Amino acid sequence: MNLNKNIRRPMFAGLFISLITNLCALGIAHAQDRLAQRQTQALPSKIEALKLDVPAQVQNEPGEAGILSSSLVGASGDARVIIRLSLPAVGKENSGRFSDQLSRKLDIESEQAGFLQRCGTIAPGMRVIARTQLVLNAVFVEVDAALLPELAKDPAVTRIAPVRDYELYL
Repeated sequence: MNLNKNIRRPMFAGLFISLITNLCALGIAHAQDRLAQRQTQALPSKIEALKLDVPAQVQNEPGEAGILSSSLVGASGDARVIIRLSLPAVGKENSGRFSDQLSRKLDIESEQAGFLQRCGTIAPGMRVIARTQLVLNAVFVEVDAALLPELAKDPAVTRIAPVRDYELYL
């Protein structure tokens, strides 16, 4: 039987897609079986003895060492620090739409402006070195290190860490 090329190509493409679909389904089924086996396996006795009765919960209150880098706790004098804020950076969102990215950037700039305005009463001598929105939502500042625990209490702050060897390139 001599089939035309126009008929053979779609037929082989359909067979190929069917084969790939079946192989994927088999792989998923195998992975689910392995997961079910692992969930029903007993832990070794040494590990079972270490198991907690209640899951551990770690909560950092504003101003705790979890937000403020341990190297800055009790520090004094001027310090250059990076203050990370709560909204995710523009690059963290995978929306390819320009309007979504622009909206996210404006939201981040608004959060940063609000934070810096609130800092005006806590640290009036603070100097803003740089602000980032694309890769990281953060402000780089130079401030009296004694004021950092108070800045860490701001609800928008997620982390304060020292800046090492920073230079602003234009």
